[in-house]
Amino acid sequence: MRQTRSLIVRSEDHLNDRLGVIFLVGPEEIGDSAIERLGEYFGRGVRIIKAVVARDRIEIEVEASWFPEESNRLVEAGARLRARKLYRSAQSLLKEAIELDPLNANALFESGLILAHSGMHSDALAMFVRARETGPESTALFNAMGAACIKQERASAAIGYLQRALELEPKNFVARRMLGALGHKPPAAERSKADKSDRAAKTKSK
Repeated sequence: MRQTRSLIVRSEDHLNDRLGVIFLVGPEEIGDSAIERLGEYFGRGVRIIKAVVARDRIEIEVEASWFPEESNRLVEAGARLRARKLYRSAQSLLKEAIELDPLNANALFESGLILAHSGMHSDALAMFVRARETGPESTALFNAMGAACIKQERASAAIGYLQRALELEPKNFVARRMLGALGHKPPAAERSKADKSDRAAKTKSK
């Protein structure tokens, strides 16, 4: 079975890899090699139909093999094994799930969590990026991306992802805690402080 999907590849996610060169040289210079690079990036089972390159993103249309029910069952089993700390068995199931559906965001995310637990933070971040490109964005995903960046001492990237987490869930404790550890006050907290200062100033002026 085949599926056709529209995906977005963002420049901020590819500052340190081969795909990032597409954004550095511009669409008019890279030409058809953009399709080739994207094909290499998404790998076997995903065919790039077209790509529209902009300054900060690439909007692409892909066709891929798709066995969603089988893939999702393996993801659920893998997640249960991960919860029981049977990481090697879980990763084996998730690898098979991705082979059955290379655009399964849940499989990519779960695989990233296991890689992060194993200390493979660069590989974990790559999985999280793929999950972002193939599925809906979530607070949990941005928190995981931020944590992976922190482990790689990429503070600026971590702050960006954690701020996105707070845009989705302003009171999220995990994102706020990690931002605090980086010495960066969460945007919501800054706004709250500013609002309190404004109210205090108005009270004094009365």
